[in-house]
Amino acid sequence: MKFVVLIGLVILSGCSYSTRQDVDQFVSVNKGHIKPEDVSVFADCLMDGFRQLNIMLTAVTPRKETRANGYRVETTIENKLLIMSADVLNDGKVELFEYKNSHSLFGVWSTEGEKEAFKNCLNQHKKQ
Repeated sequence: MKFVVLIGLVILSGCSYSTRQDVDQFVSVNKGHIKPEDVSVFADCLMDGFRQLNIMLTAVTPRKETRANGYRVETTIENKLLIMSADVLNDGKVELFEYKNSHSLFGVWSTEGEKEAFKNCLNQHKKQ
């Protein structure tokens, strides 16, 4: 069994990975608007939520990067394969994107936790 997994990882290591620039590979699964003054707090909320989900899976890593127009919070496998990505823009627009093939990854991957974390953060900071 270990041999099969090792062969699979070797094969996958030669594959190119999708980025958010590959717009045809991602689908929007939730979006909304928050108060512009809550942008950094919302990004931290997402990061905390994504990190909490993957505490036992060392291959899964959340990351947050500052961009010119706000933040991007993402979940990756092995810091390579992007599976969830959230844009948190300075004007208060927030949107969560999911990699189209994330459910077929190894037949067991679920993105429900990230979707729930986004929904919870949005409910906390939603613009009234």
